[in-house]
Amino acid sequence: FAAYSGATADHRVDYVVARSSLAVGQRLTLSELTTAPMSLPPRMAAQSAFRNPSSLVGATVVGPVSSGELIQASDVLAGPPAPGQSEMSFAISDADAVGGTLNPGDRVDVLATFGTGAQARTEAVLMNAPVIAQVTGSSSLGSNGAGTVTVTLGLASTAQALALTQAVNSGDVMLVRVTGSSAGASAGVGAGSGGA
Repeated sequence: FAAYSGATADHRVDYVVARSSLAVGQRLTLSELTTAPMSLPPRMAAQSAFRNPSSLVGATVVGPVSSGELIQASDVLAGPPAPGQSEMSFAISDADAVGGTLNPGDRVDVLATFGTGAQARTEAVLMNAPVIAQVTGSSSLGSNGAGTVTVTLGLASTAQALALTQAVNSGDVMLVRVTGSSAGASAGVGAGSGGA
């Protein structure tokens, strides 16, 4: 009975779909979004689909979407920054950007390691920063053959922009997804490695 129940159980997961047909240029509101249970390939689920309708509020539709159709990352662009928020983009190895699986609406801590060997130190540069967009880049970054992505983060102040610029230009940067957590990473977590 247990084996039969496991084999016949519904393993589908809710993903965001259009409640009605969406036109190119349309700015999304919560009333135009809903969820539907479905089974997606793991890579598509991680990189292209959305689980939370609120993460798409304010995004602009860049490709027509039919009623009931799955909304994918390629169908939308993130909405405008919140009042007082600026944006900054930088390239990073996908291995240091949660495997290249970030979506608009995710939040990340930005960690940077400065120095090498026994003198290396890791600092939390930004905490709980919103991801505005992620664009896949070339298939190689430097000579190690790793993929690269360009990540755009929302910043609340000039001080944050300066700190992120310093980290990207002088340190090894790693992004830690903290979406849904009550607290991000702590500063001074010890030496580590990454790639900016």
